[in-house]
Amino acid sequence: MKQEMEAWRDFILNEQNREPTVGEFIATFAKQSPRSAKKLLGKFAKYAISAAVGVGAGAAAGAVSGGLGAVVGGGAAAKVTEDLLESLFEKVAEKSGDLAKFMVAMSENQVDDNNRTGLALYYDLDDEYEALLQGMDSKLANKFQQELFKYFKRSFESMRNADPGDPLKNHIQATANDYLRHFLKKTSMSGVGVQVQSSRRAE
Repeated sequence: MKQEMEAWRDFILNEQNREPTVGEFIATFAKQSPRSAKKLLGKFAKYAISAAVGVGAGAAAGAVSGGLGAVVGGGAAAKVTEDLLESLFEKVAEKSGDLAKFMVAMSENQVDDNNRTGLALYYDLDDEYEALLQGMDSKLANKFQQELFKYFKRSFESMRNADPGDPLKNHIQATANDYLRHFLKKTSMSGVGVQVQSSRRAE
């Protein structure tokens, strides 16, 4: 798993020149999937984008209160924002199972490998890995998705006390590709016990 985590960090550094934060992840979820965000996060979905990335006390408070941030000054506005952020991440942890189901469901809707953005980096498999599983509806793929669900659920639960500026790798330490390699290698999970590597990584 250590090698997989190092590969994940290298990937993020190569793609974005820096590691994404928990706040950016939540903001991306809310922006890319507003309907799901509203269903899972309720009233907190409407300010997840601004509050989660720490845009500013006034902006975050105003997004929820309809302008409270404009009339609440300094420390009071910051306190409002802090409370809202705590509530947001508490909701994320509370809905960890639903969020995990959403992410696993997204893994069934494969994205073209050249067009991955945002959340797709976490749930989408390389085409050759999908072929190895014989499609996302195969018996092995279903087993993998069950294990991926457990992993995502634990990851979202760990965000209960997250700070928006925390590196995302502190909570979600592997992409779907990383986790699939771990899954296939671990006999107790997959019943297979093989080590695989993407042909792209081997190049």
